[in-house]
Order: sequence, then C-alpha cells, then structure tokens
Amino acid sequence: MKNLKYLIIALMISPLFLVNTGCDGDEVPPVVDTTDNTEPTDTPACGFTVSFQNYQLVLDQNLSQGSWRKDINETLINIVGYSTKGNAGASITSKAELELSFVGKDPGVYTQNSPEFSLEIATGEGAKRIESSSDAAQNMAVTVSEYGEVGELIKVTFTGELKSGINSRSFTKGFLEIERDADR
Repeated sequence: MKNLKYLIIALMISPLFLVNTGCDGDEVPPVVDTTDNTEPTDTPACGFTVSFQNYQLVLDQNLSQGSWRKDINETLINIVGYSTKGNAGASITSKAELELSFVGKDPGVYTQNSPEFSLEIATGEGAKRIESSSDAAQNMAVTVSEYGEVGELIKVTFTGELKSGINSRSFTKGFLEIERDADR
C-alpha cells in the first residue's frame, strides 16, 4: 500500500515534467519590432567654424532664401538658422545668420575683390550677437560649386577672414545649400 501511494504521487507529478519537453518544433519565433522610434533630425544646410565653435545650422525656412535678381544681375542668399550642440558635430547651441551676394548666377570662385561681393555672418543673440562682414583687407574665398535652376540647389563653400569691429574673425569649413527661389 505504501508503494501504491508513491506510485500515485509520481503519476500525478510526472505531467509537470513532460509539459515543458517535446519534439514537435512548434516554437514561435520572436517578433522583431522594425519600427524606428527615433525622432528624425533635420539635416544642417549651413555650417562653419569660427573661434573653435562649430555651427551646424538647421534653416528657418520662412526666413531663408536664395534667388537671382534679374534687374541688377545679382545673386542674394539669406540664411537664418539654429545650431544645436551635439547634432551633426555642432559644438554650440546658438542662432546664426548669413547673407551672401555676388554678381551673376554662375558657379565659380568669388573673393573679397570680386565686384559687388559681400558676405556677412552674425552669430549669437542679444548682447552676445557678433556681426562680421567682408572687407577688402581681409581674405575671403567663396566657391559656388553648383548653381541650379529655380527649385534646384545652390551649393557654396567658403573660408577666410571677416571684419568684426576693429578685429577680424577666421571662418573655416563653411558650407551652405539652399533651394533656389524664383527669380526677382
């Protein structure tokens, strides 16, 4: 009778061990979540380094434009953007503005000695705003590598010195890309 009691207990417990084992291969593969939960970040369309500060500007589309003025044969590019530290290699969080004008609408190299050439860059806001502009005594080279039709890109790189009060500031690794607006 004693052995029968152990046999009944063993029969009652044995299904517990058999449930977790099997050979039928009905395992359900894990579900892989392919959704991208990261928030998209805007690609900087303008950037430069000045005084060891790397600006990577995401443009304010309402205030930024690039167009050709037919009446005076001049290209005018206005950039207004904001650089956020840590994004795209930016080392500073700050607003910056850039205004570039030159004669014509052709790719090429423009310098401080080119006719009607002007480059102005303002960094910071309020009391920390620093304005710099091209000057005949300061070397500045702007290379227009692409000048697309209306709706296409204008691509520019620049490097050199701009006048800021009685001082000069060195700008390196400068670039900008902007969609060309309708001619004016």
